[in-house]
Amino acid sequence: MFSTNDYCDAKTEYGQFQAPAAKDNLLKQQYKYDNSRAFGKDLWRFNYYSDAAGARIYFKFEKNRTNKGGKIYKVAAGQPSEFVGQLRSQLRYDKWLDPVKGTKTFTLSCIDGAPLPKLVTLLGLVFLQC
Repeated sequence: MFSTNDYCDAKTEYGQFQAPAAKDNLLKQQYKYDNSRAFGKDLWRFNYYSDAAGARIYFKFEKNRTNKGGKIYKVAAGQPSEFVGQLRSQLRYDKWLDPVKGTKTFTLSCIDGAPLPKLVTLLGLVFLQC
């Protein structure tokens, strides 16, 4: 993923430029961050071309105002948004971490059938955003 305008607190766009072009001649996958709060929320939008479906699939991530977490939805024109997953900060007490004090984590939870590699990419981009 590459960005030509990766600035803190600004509109940012990432794209997969070195991949073969999709059948619709757009980038294979693209992520956009918009903090203009035109709709009252920090918003990430991302899409990718699915060879299996033969179409472009669109998602949005509505970021919480108080932390980096939020909810991820699949979106389509003329249809209600479909919940796909969420990102959230957690304090985990797993034995392989620090079971006494707990360990702060940034976690992705998603439904079965969700495009996991694309959501993990979103997790990384959201985590790294200033």
